[in-house]
Amino acid sequence: MEAETRRRLVSLIKLTLLVLAVGVVGFLALGGIRGRLGGASTTPGPRCNADHRFAQLDLSPALKADLAFDSCTGEICRTWNWSAAVVNDPAHAPFKDTPLCAALAARPAK
Repeated sequence: MEAETRRRLVSLIKLTLLVLAVGVVGFLALGGIRGRLGGASTTPGPRCNADHRFAQLDLSPALKADLAFDSCTGEICRTWNWSAAVVNDPAHAPFKDTPLCAALAARPAK
């Protein structure tokens, strides 16, 4: 009985070591892939283009001219100061706390 228990214990240890080895190799491989896919980069990204800073977002027909994307900050912004009636509209409600594009434009470009 003792030999059978010892054999099972050795098999369990081998299996555990195999699983750990596969995990470490996988972790190291993903780290290499992440570096090639643009993980932490030391080179600066493109500068902000003030001429084409805001791009209209067409998320739905109800929001057609109401939201924009600021390419300098990476934020979504409201193109005008919405009234209370618009803010309570279900299409607009998720964006009620987004900044105004004019406020983002007043920030210095990066």
